[in-house]
Amino acid sequence: MKDTEILQDTSNSDIRFRAHTKNVNHDWAYALSGIVLALMLFVLGKRFKRTTSVLYALILLALGVLGSILLFMMTFSDMDMTWFNENIVLVNPLLFIGMGSAFVSAFTKKTSRKGVLAKRTFQAMFVVGIALVVAKGLLPNLLMQDNLKVILLLLPLSLSGATFYGRSNRKEL
Repeated sequence: MKDTEILQDTSNSDIRFRAHTKNVNHDWAYALSGIVLALMLFVLGKRFKRTTSVLYALILLALGVLGSILLFMMTFSDMDMTWFNENIVLVNPLLFIGMGSAFVSAFTKKTSRKGVLAKRTFQAMFVVGIALVVAKGLLPNLLMQDNLKVILLLLPLSLSGATFYGRSNRKEL
């Protein structure tokens, strides 16, 4: 039989640790942050198109790297938190395609089909994000992960990216 070691014995003192009784939900803060970031990029995109295109490309780069790490962990690890991870649907390595298109559209003068793949990438992110929110509401026992915060943060950003590249197809960056 193993000996147990008690690190802090509070049984004889008047100290009693209690868990919080109030359930706190900060989903609204993530949604608000996404809206603020999207509006800032939208306003910035009206004046500095090239800089905004680079910023969108960097966002897609960061999300693509995170998606690649998540895919690697889902494939080659046995951690419970990476198995059947819903975030791979929204944040995945396919975002590198849109990133390349965003970088190309920032640094080329050619206006035809400029940023089309970036636009399609952001549109797909938005549609998949909406589908995840609806699915989480309809199938709560199947989609149990607490990733609504990530989805609410990325939805406004994906909508602003799709709007930016939809607008830039008609006008030169």
